[in-house]
Amino acid sequence: MLSPPAGTIDDGLRALYPLLRATCHTVLRGTGYVDYAEDAAQLAALLLWRHWTAFLPVRGTREAWAATIAHHAAIDLLRWHQRRTAVPLFEALDGAMVDDALDAVLDRVLIAQAQHYLTPAEREMLPFIAAGDSQREMAEAIPMPLGTVKTRLYHLSARVARRMALARGADGA
Repeated sequence: MLSPPAGTIDDGLRALYPLLRATCHTVLRGTGYVDYAEDAAQLAALLLWRHWTAFLPVRGTREAWAATIAHHAAIDLLRWHQRRTAVPLFEALDGAMVDDALDAVLDRVLIAQAQHYLTPAEREMLPFIAAGDSQREMAEAIPMPLGTVKTRLYHLSARVARRMALARGADGA
């Protein structure tokens, strides 16, 4: 195990970087996002560099502190990537809304079931979506900033699409 570096911050980071890389690789190995391990290690190194003086030797070793920061950086990067690749609700529904009446009914049932997993703020948006209101109209009617409306719609779309994908996967459809 490395001892806490006595030299500069750069020397300390250089000594800890293999540990950061290994920790990020280990965290991301089973997720399918192992290609992002190097990015997560660089993020962890940046965080260590910014907060180098926050290390307290009484709470543990510098290596344990660095590994914890690397673990958190890998998880944060993974969550960020998963949020950015979520399928918007309207794209998920485009392929689902087919002429077959049974599929249309199934979609409505899945969407209705997915509503139970929405937050109250997301549920508040549903009547406006059903009415076909624009984002700007929703922002004026609720009232809230347009950016908040866009964020809530994004999360609502991703949550419903995830629930529909889970339900379809369980049915084998």
